[in-house]
Amino acid sequence: MKKLFTILTSALLMFGAVAPALAVETAPSVGVATVVSTSIKLERKQIREEFKEKQKDIRDDFKEKRQEVRDELKDKMKDLRDEFRKKRDELMHKLVRRELTLRGELTAMSSTSLTVKVSNVRPDFHQQWASVSSSTFPAKDTLVTVKIDNKTKVVRRFNGKSSLDELTVGDTMQIVGRLNDDGTVSARVVKDDSIQLSHRVYHGTIASLDATAQSFSMTLMSSSSVAFMVRTSATTKFRVPGVTSTSFANLQVGNKVWVRGFVNTRTKTIDANVVKVKLPEVAPVPAPTPTSTPSPASTASSTP
Repeated sequence: MKKLFTILTSALLMFGAVAPALAVETAPSVGVATVVSTSIKLERKQIREEFKEKQKDIRDDFKEKRQEVRDELKDKMKDLRDEFRKKRDELMHKLVRRELTLRGELTAMSSTSLTVKVSNVRPDFHQQWASVSSSTFPAKDTLVTVKIDNKTKVVRRFNGKSSLDELTVGDTMQIVGRLNDDGTVSARVVKDDSIQLSHRVYHGTIASLDATAQSFSMTLMSSSSVAFMVRTSATTKFRVPGVTSTSFANLQVGNKVWVRGFVNTRTKTIDANVVKVKLPEVAPVPAPTPTSTPSPASTASSTP
């Protein structure tokens, strides 16, 4: 026991001697940790502030760039809209409401143009007629130049195919085409309402013959006051009863004929396809009147 007590006492003495040294060594360690922690906090705060500033700078720079891009896009969109409007206006100038239909009388013609005195035009003049002035717009009783090219379609009254050779000054015309800035019309369709290929047969009597022109005047059977000039050609077919090979020379004044061909109702002319001479009408032979024969009985009674 005495030995154990001695050991414990020595240990306590030793601890008492070491404890102040430990306290002295621990105090500076705690102060350094606090300084380090504070320094770290300050550095964190500084880094955060720098990050925020950089983030703010980045945002401001982004906003500035975005605004620049938006402005640039607006300018480009404006340029595109302006270009689109320009193209649209050019297209409207060429196409919008520039096709018209006019009617009138043919007053002159050549191989490339017709001159028509307007009696009616549709549609009426409108502001959408682009650069065409109202002073050059086709109006009633004005003369309009109609341009013709190889794409122009020429037809008769019922849309049968025709050509410029069949047109005659004075015919009633119907023109469908595009109105030009100078007031002329580029024709798409030229229709002559005065001519037609008639399947009707015209019956009449030959009033006169013109061997040089190969034509004859024919008075209609339905009305003696109406006469047509019938023009024949190398393609006209002649039919004369009893004649095998027929021609214009077989026709005679007074022949009753029927004619079929191209008719101009205004000029009263027929370009004949077929001319047929009718058989002369034969007057019926009257039946003989029977005579009465006296009977034998009546003869005997009359003898004295």
